[in-house]
Amino acid sequence: MEMPFKSTNEITAMAASCFPVARAAAIGIEQDVLELVAPKAKRDAKALLSTLHRGAIFEKGVLVMLHELVGVLDAQILEGTYVETYYDHSPENASNECSWSKERLTPEADRLANAVAVLFELYATLAGGARHPECREGPGRAAQRRLTEHAGRNTRVRAR
Repeated sequence: MEMPFKSTNEITAMAASCFPVARAAAIGIEQDVLELVAPKAKRDAKALLSTLHRGAIFEKGVLVMLHELVGVLDAQILEGTYVETYYDHSPENASNECSWSKERLTPEADRLANAVAVLFELYATLAGGARHPECREGPGRAAQRRLTEHAGRNTRVRAR
């Protein structure tokens, strides 16, 4: 990965911001991901977990591993998303709408969404301002786009 900074102060600041997020991501993978994903994704998650536990977060391929795991988790979160529709035909209903819908997550999808939020933060922090050559978008934009998508689905973030 090409680093966008040169001075030791910038490198120290990058490491200081990345290692705590990596520990949180490792905990998220252990507690929320491993028991909920398919065997192949579980192997990939364990490989990433091992890398995070070793503290080798700046090794080549970590961004790719994060990107792939987030893609798998994203698909599972979409599978665990459902829509609840509410109806109100009472005479006291003063609005023009007689029905409305809310997206909900299953408990498993909610756990995965919580883990994905931390993985996004790690991805964005590691990517810094660097362009990731194996992704079509810059890593900051891709992480920001996916985080925004998940924030709309996460029940803890959703506004009424």
